[in-house]
Amino acid sequence: MSENEEVKKAKEEYDKVMADEHEKMLIRQRERYWLDYNSMKNASYKSGKKAGIAARNKRAE
Repeated sequence: MSENEEVKKAKEEYDKVMADEHEKMLIRQRERYWLDYNSMKNASYKSGKKAGIAARNKRAE
């Protein structure tokens, strides 16, 4: 299959999915989930790092 045919097939699949409101809703929810997941992961990392630094400084005293 040539690259042009693959692109055309992908475009057709994308158009088909975007025409279905239920599929669009699922895509938005999936994207929102990953954005929230990454935000929580980042916040947890920063919180843990602060706690670790505080514990290290307390031990050093």
